[in-house]
Amino acid sequence: MSSNNDGFTVGELTITVAVLIVAGLVWTNLPKGDNQKTSSIGEFSDKLQNQLVQKGFFLKDKKLA
Repeated sequence: MSSNNDGFTVGELTITVAVLIVAGLVWTNLPKGDNQKTSSIGEFSDKLQNQLVQKGFFLKDKKLA
């Protein structure tokens, strides 16, 4: 019995696209120079939350938990 599996499945393509999107988001949020280094996860979390608040994703008085 011969199989004609010449391409990728929808699941494989979906996972690939998701990984590329996550990698892109991580890459764009990496520090770009010595003056932008974060010293702890807490500081990174605060900076990320501030960016999300500025873009209107969260209200300023709410905390990410």
